[in-house]
Amino acid sequence: MEACKQYFNTKYVRLPDLLIDLETAWTDGNYKKVMAKYANPVVLILDEWLLLKPTNSEQRDIFELLHRRRKKSSTIFCSQYAFEEWDEQLDGGDSPLADAIIDCICPRQLSNKYHKH
Repeated sequence: MEACKQYFNTKYVRLPDLLIDLETAWTDGNYKKVMAKYANPVVLILDEWLLLKPTNSEQRDIFELLHRRRKKSSTIFCSQYAFEEWDEQLDGGDSPLADAIIDCICPRQLSNKYHKH
């Protein structure tokens, strides 16, 4: 709310809606434009984060979005799950893509206790 009061470009979206939007954009040929709609706001609020387990193609979209936002903007994750449970929602932590998504959110140097070595 404070970001909005400060006139930061802020966008709210439910993760399921974002994933449907990106899938449709891929089919329609305007993926880059729709991805930019979510990648460019200074603050992005992702509601229902990992409420449903994403498919492999949805995980690729999530990674691409978070990679584009990394180090230049803020992302707020609203989830029913604790951070430590996110790997289970992303293929049980057995996927390199799942590890890359978590690393975009919380780099390894900040979260050594989370990452399995």
